[in-house]
Amino acid sequence: WQTVDERLGINDICTFRKILFTKQPAILYNQLCPVSHQHTYRTRYATRNTFRLDKPRTNSTKKAFTYRTAAAWNSLPHGLQTMSHEQFKQCLLAHMRDMTT
Repeated sequence: WQTVDERLGINDICTFRKILFTKQPAILYNQLCPVSHQHTYRTRYATRNTFRLDKPRTNSTKKAFTYRTAAAWNSLPHGLQTMSHEQFKQCLLAHMRDMTT
């Protein structure tokens, strides 16, 4: 069984992925800053579809949806980030299960 926090984390990541791929709602999508937009160099980190996370000055920033889900997204394996939606959810559940064991 999953804990409530694990289920919320999975739902947050799925919602983040939906925002990322549908670009809706625009207000949340516009808050995301991909690392690839920071500079013109093609580094490994920039081509991994990761997001820039500024150092949070307060605990409330760490708890904000965009910050915590972008941090969780950045920690996912690249292969998981590029899957179709149906595969993504199943593989995310397996990945989270592996992380807790």
